[in-house]
Amino acid sequence: MRSFYASVEAVKLGLDPMETLLAVVGDPNRSGSIVLAASPELKRKHGISNVSRFYELPDDPDIHIVPAHMADYLHVSMEITKLINQFVPIEAIHQYSVDEVWVTINGLERLFGNRWEVAQKIKRIF
Repeated sequence: MRSFYASVEAVKLGLDPMETLLAVVGDPNRSGSIVLAASPELKRKHGISNVSRFYELPDDPDIHIVPAHMADYLHVSMEITKLINQFVPIEAIHQYSVDEVWVTINGLERLFGNRWEVAQKIKRIF
């Protein structure tokens, strides 16, 4: 789930998560607030990371700055887990955090192929 919070916010705004410049900020009303998530393009173009501060964001009118919406991230994470559960039993899904999950696919080769093929099938759903 790459730059998960930023990706969720981009999709909510109808933007491409991989192309848009977007920062999820803890509290946009405080200049010292932390950037909780930066889109891949914001990271690439401006070197912003998930430990940057709001005041470190460049003055670029193309940057979308949004507050965090944890309930939305939890909802999307649960939906992703349900989709993964179409391929593996729930016991094979290891949720580490809202935006990190590991999947055990041992024994699924006959049904879905090797681990790379399983990953591609799951990715195509999204």
